[in-house]
Amino acid sequence: MLSSFASVREVAQVDTGVSLHALMKLSHIHLFGIGLILLGVGAIFRKVALRTRLKMTLIIAPFAAVLADILAWFLTKWDPHYAYTVITAGIILGLALAGQILISLYQLWFLRPHRVNESI
Repeated sequence: MLSSFASVREVAQVDTGVSLHALMKLSHIHLFGIGLILLGVGAIFRKVALRTRLKMTLIIAPFAAVLADILAWFLTKWDPHYAYTVITAGIILGLALAGQILISLYQLWFLRPHRVNESI
């Protein structure tokens, strides 16, 4: 019967999520997979006509966000408040990646290239 704290303590277990070993395997897969996606999209995005500071921010932000996101996975095992960091970093990653893709597609599809005077 669960009438005292001691009896509840015997059957209650704190769930700390997946094991550290499983978290290590998952984090490596995510770091390499997402890193390669960011590398490919960033290689295309670096060719867009945009101010250098904004372009560099949009290229670096998703890499920093994915690192913060995965680091927060490990920190969340010890303190659940880091789950907010996981959510925030995921939002930053998604917005920066969407910005890169949408700006690249807009300039590819809708902007006309500058013509060089060919009469020379």
